[in-house]
Amino acid sequence: MCGILGFFAKKYDAITFQKSLNMLNHRGPYGQGFVNIANGSLGMVRLPMSSNTPEPVPLKIGKYIASFNGEVYTTGYQINDEAMSLINGINHNTVPDGMYAIAFWNDLSKELVLYRDRFGIKPLYYTYNKECEFLAFSSEIEPLMNILKQIYFNKINYEAITQIISTGVSLDYSTLIKEINILPPNTKLVFQYDGIKFTLKENSKLKYKKNPTAVDLEGMILKSLNLCNASFRETALLISGGVDSNLISSYLNSNFKRFNLSVSETNDYPITTEYPINRVNFDENMFMETFRNAVRSFASPSRMTSLLLYQRLAEAVSKAGYHCVLVGEGADESFWGYPRHVQLLDSKSNLSPNDFAHKWFGDYEKNSDLFSDKTQKELNHKVFTLAQKTLSEGFTSAIEKFDLDYSLEPLLRRTDHILMRKTIEARTPFLHNDIPFSILAELRVKDGISKYDLYQLVCKRANKHFHNKKIHFRIPLDHWKNAQREQRFKINQAIPFLKDLGLEKITSEKVEKLDTNQLFTLTSLVIWSEEYARYI
Repeated sequence: MCGILGFFAKKYDAITFQKSLNMLNHRGPYGQGFVNIANGSLGMVRLPMSSNTPEPVPLKIGKYIASFNGEVYTTGYQINDEAMSLINGINHNTVPDGMYAIAFWNDLSKELVLYRDRFGIKPLYYTYNKECEFLAFSSEIEPLMNILKQIYFNKINYEAITQIISTGVSLDYSTLIKEINILPPNTKLVFQYDGIKFTLKENSKLKYKKNPTAVDLEGMILKSLNLCNASFRETALLISGGVDSNLISSYLNSNFKRFNLSVSETNDYPITTEYPINRVNFDENMFMETFRNAVRSFASPSRMTSLLLYQRLAEAVSKAGYHCVLVGEGADESFWGYPRHVQLLDSKSNLSPNDFAHKWFGDYEKNSDLFSDKTQKELNHKVFTLAQKTLSEGFTSAIEKFDLDYSLEPLLRRTDHILMRKTIEARTPFLHNDIPFSILAELRVKDGISKYDLYQLVCKRANKHFHNKKIHFRIPLDHWKNAQREQRFKINQAIPFLKDLGLEKITSEKVEKLDTNQLFTLTSLVIWSEEYARYI
């Protein structure tokens, strides 16, 4: 919907702020503004979705000034109503249903508050240094990299590189820039201004009540879908051959625009052809160009080959003139739809921390062997300790925490960054109307079938049998030999640079033996360095 930027510092520079705010214009080309407060500025760009009422931004509501990105799902609300209900909710620990990141300034108490929704549908990055009297935050990382370069400097975060190359994700919401972090989902930061600088006074999470009960799941999904589909803009659906998007599709009329990605070497089609489908082609010849565009949009290396698939869909949806799409993200985490969920239940009584971690991070021990022995040992210890501590809090809660931090949040950030680069907002029906809390954990998998209730529901609504095998939204890199060769070539050219980043043991011989997952992750790191080198 929008973009947020804040910059407060002893060395505040208005020109740098404006240039950084302009970097968010693709998130909100229909309105831009900023307000000078404290020792800096709070800015916002706007893409109206639920309401097209003109409104100066940032929003001025009584004693508050707010930069707001997202939607509050309350019928009839204008953007000021949405922001005020969210501010009241944050202040009273009862936030409304929706997807959002917000930064708001209280002109009376001189407090600045940041908050990101419970699942992290809307992203927010921040950098804070008390000693340097510096605070900045943004919906995307590049504006912060630009600010840091102009005012201070950007340092490479070598530990984050180790984590992403070894496990596929950052383990602690850090980024490749040492000073910049991702605000975790459902996190509230409160900064107090004393007339000179901001000081962090609170870092907390809001508490949610989870009361799974026997419910009308079909009705809940319909209500959530109606909330997500409420926009004066025409909305489309991104549909694959999986359960989630096909279930959403079954609620929509035949005229609703549907986009499906046709990837060579795969057989991923919607379960019914009763309605028109816009087929978007993607093959091996498009690989490297799409790869570069996707990493440019995501602004981070990643193991997720789905970055490229979303990049192709974003290009097609944008060309067709849409600014809003429905997606199925969140269903696999909420209803336990991955193979790991069945495997974990089967091995619950004999589950080690390492076994648990492998379900999310793969063979992280092997992946880390490109680093020094010391770095590898530290990484393995960190993963073991993290898994052990999380499991000590309970089996179900451990799965839910790892699913949120190391599966859902990166997927949602991917979806936001790739689509919003083309000024397209993604809406997630499975993450609203309390659907994620609608069913007991022990009922999410039945008879060895993951995501059982959704599987039964889509079969009922489509009036046909539907396979229950998880279809991963991935590129078939094992079959794309030219793409493998292109990646090995690029990595080999960058070996001296990769060694400087801490991959001390990388050699041409080892590059030739990398599996396709590691090959993709390392290539994404090289492309990231090429695209963002000017900030380092």
